[in-house]
Amino acid sequence: MLTTKVTKKGQITIPLEYRKEFNLYIGTVVKIKKSRDGLIIEKPKKDIMSLKGAWKDIPEKVFKDMRKSWSSWNDKSFA
Repeated sequence: MLTTKVTKKGQITIPLEYRKEFNLYIGTVVKIKKSRDGLIIEKPKKDIMSLKGAWKDIPEKVFKDMRKSWSSWNDKSFA
């Protein structure tokens, strides 16, 4: 078990070993919940709604090219 200190702003540092193991990067959102034994920090599971707006800055030409590629696929491509 690794330990860390709470700063006067209420922040903690997650040790590098754990950040690497759980792919926690700058800006990664985590959930903190209370349990009978203390606090639990976890990465929320991704859901489809987390993708909302993710492609908003992609030019229309890129979408046209993607649609063209997708339309040339058929079920046999995945067999």
